[in-house]
Amino acid sequence: MKFAKLKIFILAHEIKEKDDPVFNHLTKVEYKKLENNLDFSIRFHFDKNNPFFKNILLEKTFIMQDEETPLKSKGTAIEWKEEKNLTQKLVKRVGPIFSLKENIIFLETKK
Repeated sequence: MKFAKLKIFILAHEIKEKDDPVFNHLTKVEYKKLENNLDFSIRFHFDKNNPFFKNILLEKTFIMQDEETPLKSKGTAIEWKEEKNLTQKLVKRVGPIFSLKENIIFLETKK
């Protein structure tokens, strides 16, 4: 039972409110215990029409020190679609370029 609570805690810690729109495209979640019976992976399957990233499968693997203590985790690199990266914020900044008197709009991403 403690192990199940730990899994829920890890997921709750990793998934933020801003991720909600992505999870509307979630089709399946799989849980798999790894060889040593402590480590586990969670596979998230997404529909192919997901507007946020190209991946249809994301996997997160948790390496455990013991039944209750995560040691580290690793996951699939997300292939974000243009301007859809939820880990970055699009900022609009207006300012002059060099000696030009015109104002130009810059688009930059901030984490």
